[in-house]
Amino acid sequence: MAYAGDAVTPGRMEVRSIYELLLFDLAFARWSRWRARSAMVTGHRGDAAEHLAQARAAFQRAEVGFASLSALVAESTGADLADVHRHLGKAAEAIEEGRRYTRDFHPDEQNAYHRR
Repeated sequence: MAYAGDAVTPGRMEVRSIYELLLFDLAFARWSRWRARSAMVTGHRGDAAEHLAQARAAFQRAEVGFASLSALVAESTGADLADVHRHLGKAAEAIEEGRRYTRDFHPDEQNAYHRR
């Protein structure tokens, strides 16, 4: 039984559900990024811009999920936030790579796909 003032640790299901949403957002962002590249190659700039916007939004949701998950894990385990980030390294790397890609990709440029 929890009392007022007691530290409440997140349940495993809460951490797991945030992690699953994070993975889904990363997968959707990568898929949208791939669709943007494909649309650019075929000359559909409008579609490329739309898919790129979807990828950016998904990467932003993943960033929020990653921050929430990191805070929950650090709070419940008493771990340093840097240690948590190191353990969740794959997600952090994917988010950073997505951030870099969506910042550097410009569907209005004809050769944007070939710059990578």
